[in-house]
Amino acid sequence: MKNIIIKNQHVDTSESIIVVLILAATIIGFYLLIFFPQAEFGNGVMGIFSNNTADWGQFGDYVGGILNPIVAFAAFYLLSISIRIQQKELKETKIAIEESSIAQQEQVKLMWRTTQLTALSSLMDIRTTDIELAREKIKHLQDQIAIHNIGFIYDLSGKEYIPDDAKEEILKINEIISSHVAQKNVLEEKINEIASDNEIAGES
Repeated sequence: MKNIIIKNQHVDTSESIIVVLILAATIIGFYLLIFFPQAEFGNGVMGIFSNNTADWGQFGDYVGGILNPIVAFAAFYLLSISIRIQQKELKETKIAIEESSIAQQEQVKLMWRTTQLTALSSLMDIRTTDIELAREKIKHLQDQIAIHNIGFIYDLSGKEYIPDDAKEEILKINEIISSHVAQKNVLEEKINEIASDNEIAGES
């Protein structure tokens, strides 16, 4: 069974946030340096901050007009990256589920074939035992016929026969043995077929 691994991915927003902050600071600094009127403090030092509320209103409009599109673009950019990563993870998850389903189906098939092998092997053992017992019955009857050519003879279960009946019983047992052997051959073919399928499944 193949190992199925899904890599977790996440969006690293730290770099994008730093870029947005740098842009914001640059824009604000640029506006303060260029557009704000110089204000002279009491000690003669020139300042860049205005006391006029209208200037601050213009400053707010400027910052909003410039930063809002940048922030919106950054948000859209991060959202698009997140969507792409989610789509990739969904695709990988779908593939993993399909592979897992195939692996489970193969495992079920393997378990079914193993169960069949066990059952067929049990039937093979039963047929082999039946054949051996039948051959023992024939040997016993043949020995009894050779010893007691005239009179009654008995099989392994104690059943009584005359020699001619015992010979007919031997013929019947031979037919049973032939039937058992044929069944055993069929079982053996099925076992070899299933075992071959298991080897192919194992290689794949």
